[in-house]
Amino acid sequence: MKVIVLLLIFTFSSSSYATSCRLEFADAEKSKNSSVDALDLSLNRASHIIIAEAITTVKTVYSKKGEESSIVDFSTAFEVERYIKGKGSKNVTVKRDKICGCSYDYVPGVNYVIFANEKNGILYASSCSYTKPADETWVEIVEQKIGG
Repeated sequence: MKVIVLLLIFTFSSSSYATSCRLEFADAEKSKNSSVDALDLSLNRASHIIIAEAITTVKTVYSKKGEESSIVDFSTAFEVERYIKGKGSKNVTVKRDKICGCSYDYVPGVNYVIFANEKNGILYASSCSYTKPADETWVEIVEQKIGG
């Protein structure tokens, strides 16, 4: 009974965090069956698209003796070079959501194109297959798609 209750609590408390992965998967499926590109769907859904340099990453890890450790919070501070979409400050923190975060660590000193969504004033990385290092070609593709 205890396991079922914990599972239910986890399911309901984490449902909003899994949204970006479910939507990214849905975008890929939708683009297979239509003329709409998955990148276009992700560009339209992101509230912010930012080119920024990673400054530092902080991971909060939960560990209990005899159990495997797990990351409970993961956030990276960035210095924004420019906003392709959305507005904000020169320095931002982007969190990786708990269920479906981007599968790489941001490297300090590297510029990234970051697709993010704002939830309650906090930016969360989204469309993780498109959030990646900001090489010139990738930046041009994103800017052309946005119309900037």
